[in-house]
Amino acid sequence: MEQKLSELSSLYNELLEMCEDSQIASQDQLEEIRKLLEKARGRKEVIEKEKVDLDNQWSQVSRRREELLNKYKDVSSSAVVDRFCVEGLKKMMEKIPVIMDLSRNLTNPLLLSVELVKGLVFLIKLIDDFKNKKASESNLEIRKFLSE
Repeated sequence: MEQKLSELSSLYNELLEMCEDSQIASQDQLEEIRKLLEKARGRKEVIEKEKVDLDNQWSQVSRRREELLNKYKDVSSSAVVDRFCVEGLKKMMEKIPVIMDLSRNLTNPLLLSVELVKGLVFLIKLIDDFKNKKASESNLEIRKFLSE
């Protein structure tokens, strides 16, 4: 019986040693896993920072693109307005004979001056309207005027 107890005791001690070794190995593995997790967190933080940097750079590129598109639209719009102004001047030059005929038909100088004042008021109003409108609205007005 004593021998059996001794064997059991020895088995129990072996089992305790195995458990202790297993626990030490598990703690070592757990420590390795913690180190790997720390490295992964560090990499994740670097990736997040790089992502934020890329987002900022993308925003700057997008903003610059919009600025360039707006400048291009302004230049393009100015060229269209200039072209319409030249066409408008050509139309006015074509209308000079009509105006001259109208002035010959007006025998009363007072009526002529009234008509000239009305024409000047119209032109001044038209110029003010063009100054106060956006380029696209001005282009529509110029097209409408030229088509008449």
